[in-house]
Amino acid sequence: PPPVQRARKSYIQGSAVTEYDDFYWTEKSGYQFDNKLAKTAYATKAKAMAACSAKSASCSGVSKISGKYYASKGSDITAKSGSSCWVLGDRVEITSYMIFDAKAWSIHAPYALSGAADKKVYTTVDAAGDACMENKKCVGFTRTAANKFSLNTKATLTEKTSNIPTKDDKYVTYNNRSWP
Repeated sequence: PPPVQRARKSYIQGSAVTEYDDFYWTEKSGYQFDNKLAKTAYATKAKAMAACSAKSASCSGVSKISGKYYASKGSDITAKSGSSCWVLGDRVEITSYMIFDAKAWSIHAPYALSGAADKKVYTTVDAAGDACMENKKCVGFTRTAANKFSLNTKATLTEKTSNIPTKDDKYVTYNNRSWP
């Protein structure tokens, strides 16, 4: 037999992957899940994925069967001509950084901070950042909706679909990179 050659890697192309509603989804054409989560049929893949991701603890993915979309459960899929399924994967988690008022702010998504520093709603990142820097209780702010930000007093992260910049003196950003 030929000698084993170490330090080599093989890469095999897999199924298509897409990102929707803060989750990764793996598409399997020609397959469907064996079990529906509920009898509800959705007209669009997006609506079925939204329903599935809202119940991510019990939903395994989405099946397209005869032109309708269903949230599905279980891990069993069966080959079925004309069908497709999207397997629910991991939650998309992003951490990046921005510089604001000479400080590095870490941005975590999809998470939210807790504890209201005030009752105001800010409509820009700059306005929320300015207010947070002036408020001694503020540790960061959470984007609660498009163009809506609230200040927070606790740095505990909870899974949500928001972007959260938090104060962080440990990093310097230069040339689009963060350095400790």
